[in-house]
Amino acid sequence: MGQHAPSAPGAAGWPPPAVKGSRPKRKGLWAVALGTAALLIAGLAFGAAHLAQSRPSSQEATGLQPNPAAATHAASVAWSGLMTGIAVADPTIMSEYADRGVVNVVVAKFSCGCPAWPSQPRSVETTAPVEHSYPTTFFAELDFANYENGPLSAYAELEHKGPTARWKFAYLSVATGPVYLHPTTTASMEDDPVPVAYNLRQNFRLFAQYLQEVRTAGAAVGNPWNVLTGGNSEAGVLGSQLVQAHAADVAAGVTVQVTYRVARVGTVFATPQGDAACAEIDSFGVETAGPGSRLFQPSDRSAYGSLLPPGTYSSVTIETARDVCLQGSANGGGAMGLVGGMYHVTGTARQPLAPPTLS
Repeated sequence: MGQHAPSAPGAAGWPPPAVKGSRPKRKGLWAVALGTAALLIAGLAFGAAHLAQSRPSSQEATGLQPNPAAATHAASVAWSGLMTGIAVADPTIMSEYADRGVVNVVVAKFSCGCPAWPSQPRSVETTAPVEHSYPTTFFAELDFANYENGPLSAYAELEHKGPTARWKFAYLSVATGPVYLHPTTTASMEDDPVPVAYNLRQNFRLFAQYLQEVRTAGAAVGNPWNVLTGGNSEAGVLGSQLVQAHAADVAAGVTVQVTYRVARVGTVFATPQGDAACAEIDSFGVETAGPGSRLFQPSDRSAYGSLLPPGTYSSVTIETARDVCLQGSANGGGAMGLVGGMYHVTGTARQPLAPPTLS
């Protein structure tokens, strides 16, 4: 699987209303540099302790594991359906192909009016554990040839809740080029189906702490993810944006109270280059203007995005949702992709100041 950064559409009527509430074998690209988009974290050590596998491991080939062709088809259908929902800004259609958390992530991503993702992948690779009961899952990498600055890849966990249910995205992260994609010679990332599960869960917590620290303090000293800040990857760009937001708030006397948390973690999958898993990271925050000041959303909505009407506010409440997928081994690890942002924003209108009393 390649590594890369994300973006999406400005159709009329966008953004749609957010859905309230929150909710691998992989090909040999781990060692391939993503150019400026690389998210590899030097020195990010992953504990070698084995975690409990999130799906049964003593399973036979006669279980519910989708074969590579079926998994590839399911991932392609889910992607195409989700892109249809994005194109018409309809969360109902999106919800047919993605769970509530992914819908929030997509609404957050495309509220920027960014160009749409490609509708069909150039290639798909999957890895699926053998499972004997629903829900079943598999991990997929979907590669696309052309998108803005170069190739794009999506990393996702898909879930099947029952024999008559549709495969849906349970987690979805995206990374864009420039990137060197590994030639696809097979539709499957088949290898040992039992993950070692190096401590990915701990590193999801560290990543959430990184986001909180750079937003509230301007830096995450001692956090291994802090090395990303200033980079060109999705995570690096996000870190830089949060650092800039902190500096602007300090200069304007704005008080910020925000909490980032790991809302949920998906299945850990085995890949030839290490374990892979995805998680949803949410935040809830309130920005409050200082005495005698205000928070301003201009007519172009450049301050708080398209989800908040233009005007002046005494406080603004922001909810974010992001999906991030990590890969790790005993030698280190990094982020494969990240996507999301603000999916629900509300403001308390600033009351006009009373005119001075003339004596």
